[in-house]
Amino acid sequence: MSSPIAAEEHDPKTSPPQRFAGILPDRDVVELRPRLADRDVVTRPERPFQIVPGGSLTGFVGSPLWLALGLENDAPPIVEFPLLRPSDTWFGANSREGELCYASRTRLRLRRADVEWTPHRAVSEVKIRNSGRTPLRVERMNVPVPSLSLWVDETGMLQTSRLSFTRTEDDEIAEMEIDPGIPLGAELVARPRIEPRGGLVRAFSQLL
Repeated sequence: MSSPIAAEEHDPKTSPPQRFAGILPDRDVVELRPRLADRDVVTRPERPFQIVPGGSLTGFVGSPLWLALGLENDAPPIVEFPLLRPSDTWFGANSREGELCYASRTRLRLRRADVEWTPHRAVSEVKIRNSGRTPLRVERMNVPVPSLSLWVDETGMLQTSRLSFTRTEDDEIAEMEIDPGIPLGAELVARPRIEPRGGLVRAFSQLL
């Protein structure tokens, strides 16, 4: 049976207070849980940088969170909305080829300690390897957060599955891998929105 409540986009800054009504089974418990965004998130470093051929680095990205109201079991949420509505952005090879994403409010950091922790963001650890023959210039990077799990660690910080991008050719395409392991001392909060995918993806792009 479909839910009597339809999910609507909600911006706490501009939307008026909303009420939701519906009939829930008496045996189920209603929960409020954080979830990752429903689109990929595009992030940028403080300044564009290059990774030399054969080089690698690890970066840390802040991803926006949604709040979902649902039952205790694995049923789809009754309603969900972003805690802070991120801006839309386009990611692709040009203005005609690509996809609509969200723009991260934070920058790609090279040290975890430099990531500003807030309750409405999760931190993603991303390893970037350049196995191509030319330097890899990083201006924008696409993080597929709908394919990532959400975890909470012992300090209460929310984090996603770790992932890596390996560039093998001299372009912006990279082999993506999502780490299926459990972060040390972490507890699962939310499963991926979509089945985790790997393979070749457009991970990087220049500013349009």
